[in-house]
Amino acid sequence: AGPSDLVMSWESSAAFDYAVSTAGDLEANDWTSVDVLPGTGSTMSYTNSMVDPSAFYRVEVVLP
Repeated sequence: AGPSDLVMSWESSAAFDYAVSTAGDLEANDWTSVDVLPGTGSTMSYTNSMVDPSAFYRVEVVLP
């Protein structure tokens, strides 16, 4: 990861997928999906170049 990259890490379960989304406001109702990653059962991470330094990111469990 470069010095301007966003790196997020979280503990995962192999039973779930994880959706990474971004928005310009924490209270936004229109989060944009960036990626959906299958759980591994261990620590996962997501790296993205910071195009907008004021953007917010979140990770959500995708229920089957």
